[in-house]
Parts: sequence; C-alpha cells; structure tokens
Amino acid sequence: MRAMSHENVRVLRELYRQRTLADAAELMHPRVEMSQPSALPYTDEYHGREELVRGTRLALEAYEGFRFSAEEAVDLGERVFMRVRLTGHGKTSGIDLDQTAYHLWTFRDGMPWRCEVFFDEDAARQAAGLRP
Repeated sequence: MRAMSHENVRVLRELYRQRTLADAAELMHPRVEMSQPSALPYTDEYHGREELVRGTRLALEAYEGFRFSAEEAVDLGERVFMRVRLTGHGKTSGIDLDQTAYHLWTFRDGMPWRCEVFFDEDAARQAAGLRP
C-alpha cells in the first residue's frame, strides 16, 4: 500500500503543475468531488470533472494570473494531505492574493476522487488524522 500512496503523491504533484483546470481535471476521477468552506463565494459541492472546472472557474474569475502551488504533500495511504499556496492579482481590487489552503485528497480507483478544502490548518490536519 505504501508504494501505491507514493504514486498518489506523484499524481497530485503532476495535477497541480497543469496549465489549465481542464487539463488538471483529466487527471482526476470522472466522478471527482470537491467540498469547499462555506465562507468562500460560489461555495458548493461539486461532482464530476465538468462541474469542478465550472465551479472553480466561477470562484477564480475575479483574479488574474491565479496559481495553485503544492508546497507540502503528506502521504496517508489512500489519502494525501496537501498545503497549497494560492496566488493571484485581483482584477477589480488590484489586491495581490497570497494565501495558504489545505487540500485533503481521497483516492478512488487510483485517481484523485475527493478534495476537501480548508483554510484553517488545525482543522485540516485534524480531518486528515494528523497532529495539529
């Protein structure tokens, strides 16, 4: 199982390097799910590649040059905990975004299937079964 989970980390690192959301979605399970904090605009549960891309685009349309950068990946077997840097420039506000998010991925059929998004590190680590 450990060899499989190292592969999961590799797949996620590749996913975060993709140029477009559609390219990233192709690396995900066809029935991918995303759960986001309710504090975000356009928060919803997204199911399937097309919905995930559509919902993520809605949330990101206020930014220019938005990027997800994977900074840490913790191998948890069939799950992977990731610390992700979010950067971009507000189109209207002119404010630069530089924020950390935490993604807890669960794999199904060897593909990223469910992503739970957190902005609170302690809550994210607790959900992952890690010590805060």
